[in-house]
Amino acid sequence: MRTCHAIRFILTSMMLCFALFCAACSSLGHSSPMATQTPSTATQNRRDTLLTYTPHTDKIFFLAWSPNGKRLVTASADQTVKISDTTTGNIVLTHQTFHSGIPAVAWSDDGRYIAAGAGYNKGVAVPGDTIVEVWDATTNATLFTYRGHTSFLNSVAWSPNGTRIASAGDDKTVQVWDALTGKHALIYRGHTQDVGIIAWSPDGKKIVSASADKTVQVWDATTGATLMTLHMNDEAWGVAWSPDGKQIAASTGSFYNSVTNPLVEVWDAQTGQMVHTLTGQLFNIWSVNWSPDGKWLCAASGDGSVRIWNAASGQLDYTYLTLSAAYIAVWAPDSKRLASAGSSSDVHIWQPLLNN
Repeated sequence: MRTCHAIRFILTSMMLCFALFCAACSSLGHSSPMATQTPSTATQNRRDTLLTYTPHTDKIFFLAWSPNGKRLVTASADQTVKISDTTTGNIVLTHQTFHSGIPAVAWSDDGRYIAAGAGYNKGVAVPGDTIVEVWDATTNATLFTYRGHTSFLNSVAWSPNGTRIASAGDDKTVQVWDALTGKHALIYRGHTQDVGIIAWSPDGKKIVSASADKTVQVWDATTGATLMTLHMNDEAWGVAWSPDGKQIAASTGSFYNSVTNPLVEVWDAQTGQMVHTLTGQLFNIWSVNWSPDGKWLCAASGDGSVRIWNAASGQLDYTYLTLSAAYIAVWAPDSKRLASAGSSSDVHIWQPLLNN
């Protein structure tokens, strides 16, 4: 059943995305790409696009910048993880030890290691491959494999000090473990449905997790005690903590169903009080990310758009459009560039023309 949902949703998303793009490219954002071009070339002549390249042969689920902004790691349904040069798009390293799609990847804050979670095959878990691997980002040598999950992974995240890794997946759990040895620390079982994206608080003391059970939960990263539960109007998928730790943003989305009201909500991380409700995207919003300087909030949607809001005012400032569903958009460490990818095999690196 989940496979049927996933296939139907992806096909519908791509068709609507193309129609939306053709109709709206002249009115959204500060530029107007040619709607008749292919995904690989549609943005090459835009003022905001710095680089478009194709590192994979299938959809790209997730990506992450290296801490120095010179490299980008991408995880794909083609069963590979690749590191690319962010100036040229040249492939620097390919990690190919998985036997399934790879929905999750993360770079350690010191830039030395990469963690990726696998097990995905068209909405079905691949037995024996529901794992997280950690390897050296320079030598490609695998350090260890974590095997605590019973279904495919949706998210992996390093703690700010690099000593722990949290991983989440369709087994409804978030698991925390030692980043150097893979030794298990705790399992959080507060959710009743699949867990999407997870994020550590900047001080490393808490974790926030988004779930298909329509909740966003904040909990103690050491004890696993639930500290706060935030309720959304539909399945929650993307989640992010503001760089100063004062706010949490989450988005509604699902890889199996089309949510009825895609939006981003921003809350006070201490009180749970709503700060902003950000709307306008038409399909599932699979990722939400703060710029490292805390000034901007971006969200990637199945309608092919990445929208950027002023984090303080909640005002929409910029819209970037592509011809395919956008699964992920992440700010570079310089808070000026973004990288985005999705249902095509392309990566777009771009610099929005923001109203500072």
